[in-house]
Amino acid sequence: MGCLAQSNKEATLFEVDCSQRPLLTDVAQTLSICLDADATVEAVKDLLSLWQYNRSDVLMANLRPKSEKAELVITYEDGPYAYDPQGKIAVLEYSRNKWMVIFESPDPTEPFPLSGDHTLEGNWSFKLDQVVDMQADGAEEILFTQEWSNITRLTINISKLLIMDFRKIKPILIEGDSFHTPSYSVDGPNLLSSKNYGGVNIVRTLSLENGQIVEEKVEEFANHNLAKLSVELPDGTIYFSFDDDACSSSNSHTLKSGLYRLKDGDVFHYGDGGYICHIEILSDGNLYASGAGVWKVEANSLIPIQNQYAPLLIEDDYAYGLTAITDIAMNSKGELWAKNLHGLFFYGHQQSEWFLMGHGEIENRFRENLLLDPDNNRGPLVIGPDDSLWVLGWDGYAERRCCIFRFQNSELTVFQRDDELPVSAELREQIFADE
Repeated sequence: MGCLAQSNKEATLFEVDCSQRPLLTDVAQTLSICLDADATVEAVKDLLSLWQYNRSDVLMANLRPKSEKAELVITYEDGPYAYDPQGKIAVLEYSRNKWMVIFESPDPTEPFPLSGDHTLEGNWSFKLDQVVDMQADGAEEILFTQEWSNITRLTINISKLLIMDFRKIKPILIEGDSFHTPSYSVDGPNLLSSKNYGGVNIVRTLSLENGQIVEEKVEEFANHNLAKLSVELPDGTIYFSFDDDACSSSNSHTLKSGLYRLKDGDVFHYGDGGYICHIEILSDGNLYASGAGVWKVEANSLIPIQNQYAPLLIEDDYAYGLTAITDIAMNSKGELWAKNLHGLFFYGHQQSEWFLMGHGEIENRFRENLLLDPDNNRGPLVIGPDDSLWVLGWDGYAERRCCIFRFQNSELTVFQRDDELPVSAELREQIFADE
């Protein structure tokens, strides 16, 4: 079937053969020509299938209530792969006895430029979610997702709303998230955005005002029964976190939610810290947490321990904060040790020190090309009765631990696995507790 029609894009004749696959850039215009007056969603899908645009979606909505028919909202994309997508979104309106393209996203570009949350430019995949009427005025809006992936774990999801604003179709940003796609529901005039991160559900109440999304309130619901880490105090208060997966160096993109407290049925979120890898009551009877830093846990705040000890001077900040602080321990003097993959941090009353273990081309002060345990940092910090610190070491090979480190009076002693350790059987058991 062939036909000749006036193009809506430019003042030229646009000739199409409706049985032949059009270029991605011409799909919307070709549909406007090939569709009958009584075109349905299924008719559009059939044409897109005929043209082998299989990753597509179609729905009808009353974006402009006074128009002759409901508008057709269409997404489609080209290319054989789901990553680096070549997608478009378009709206067709029936007016004056013909379908017309009244909105169309920019043509994809090559190579892809990720242009940001507020535009449709770039190489995106568009997914239609649902039709809503947030203002209850008969003018419906379209929830859709703008998505990009690069075949690895990286995915970018941006939620948007397609609205009619002063007689023009306009996409507006709801929210963007690299790894979590929200679910939406309508509550009267409001849109509820719900994101679940393990045991945490964050619900945002949104409204549409003057063509913009406005956040009315944010509610957070945390289920301590799903927590990866928890400590219960004698009075029944429970401190917990869902961040255990974020403490692995290979999971740097995992959500980091922080520390929570459950007391007398009420949940409190400590929002002034960072992600949490370890929670423990230390020898001074106080609760401490570590992860993105080390904090003393107070009633309603996290106090960085740097405020309580001598300054920790680090000449090279390569290792500090690069990986999570996964364990802490306190000696009889109230001095605190902390560890991450790359080294140990000693917080003393008179002097604080940093002991960087070898990593790549970096040499530590002891000239030992040894690390602490990799990735998930198994192996606890153990304090001996003489205030010595013991911790397992690693030689850089997967699942192989080379040795045991002892720090005493800022001096390092390295013991091999077969050495007889000068410790009690009970202390030795604590050193190897994770094995």
